[in-house]
Formats: sequence, C-alpha cells, structure tokens
Amino acid sequence: MESIIAELNDAGIDVLNLSLRVHGNNYLRNPYLSDDQARLESFQTVTYRLWLEEIYTAYLKVRQRAYKKRVPVFFVGFSLGGLMGCNLLLLQHDVSYDRMVLFAPALSINAEDYLLKP
Repeated sequence: MESIIAELNDAGIDVLNLSLRVHGNNYLRNPYLSDDQARLESFQTVTYRLWLEEIYTAYLKVRQRAYKKRVPVFFVGFSLGGLMGCNLLLLQHDVSYDRMVLFAPALSINAEDYLLKP
C-alpha cells in the first residue's frame, strides 16, 4: 500500500494508513523472539472485535479530518482490510464512504479453497 499512498500524497490527497494488528509493523515485539516469531505470537492476541474497533476508530479520525477539510471520505482496502471496511459499513449505521476501492478483497471463498490440502 505504500506505493499507492505515495501516489495519492503526490496528487495532494491526505491519506491515513491503518495496518490492522499483526499486519505491517503493528505487532507486539518481544526481545526474546525474532520478529517473525513475535508476529506469530501476537496473532494469539488478535480478535475480530479488536480489528473492528481498530478500523472504526480509524474511520472516526478520517471522518473528522474530512469534515474539517471539506473533502470526501474514500476507503481503499487490500485483502482483509477490504473485507473489514465492507463489514464496518454493514455493521455501523453511522459509517459511509463516498467511494471504495478494493484490492483483492477477501469477500468470498470458493469450494476449491476448502479442498486444498497443505
């Protein structure tokens, strides 16, 4: 998303970047574990409700900034972020986006996905 954010910034668009817990650099570090091990251990603290709270809090900040600057609210989501943005829109009646751009949103699972074996 960093290259997309850079392009948007170059175009004069204000962007708030949210990495859900355990994505990007948003995980609990542990001095006794490697970064990869610490990230995997951090997954034990993640819940759907936590992610929903993170995205809703970010949305409220974006909405406030957009209101002050008198600009529209666009949602851009990748994979799980796209799914969570759609989910937030359906669950919170005070949430609305002027536009949504979804990159590889995790919105459906095909029967073949259940048949794949590790």
